Amino acid sequence: MLLVEDDPLIRLATEALLAGCGCRVVAVGDGDQALAALAGQSFDLLFVDAQLPTISGLELIRLVRAESPALRVVLASGYCDLPLAGDPAMVDVVLLPKPYSTEAVQRVLSPANDPLGALP
Repeated sequence: MLLVEDDPLIRLATEALLAGCGCRVVAVGDGDQALAALAGQSFDLLFVDAQLPTISGLELIRLVRAESPALRVVLASGYCDLPLAGDPAMVDVVLLPKPYSTEAVQRVLSPANDPLGALP
């Protein structure tokens, strides 16, 4: 799983939470680092913050989905009015409101939310 979060404290806490859920996590701090990581290896899920420096989380999803349309995506955001509807790159993106709990993360990672049954 690729975790993209610019806040270092949230990144560390989320990485530990995801690892505690049994996920193998590569954590990066911005969209450019995410694109570099994606160029070097494959991931089964992109867990991305909506507000990132260099490339927004939404733009990162669009770029990634252009190459890997089936990649599972969890979009974490403190904003509930993100423009997801009508954007083909946002189909099946799971919106996770911030702040999120361990239970909320476990829910979005559950096989019931994974159309391919491939998680964690």
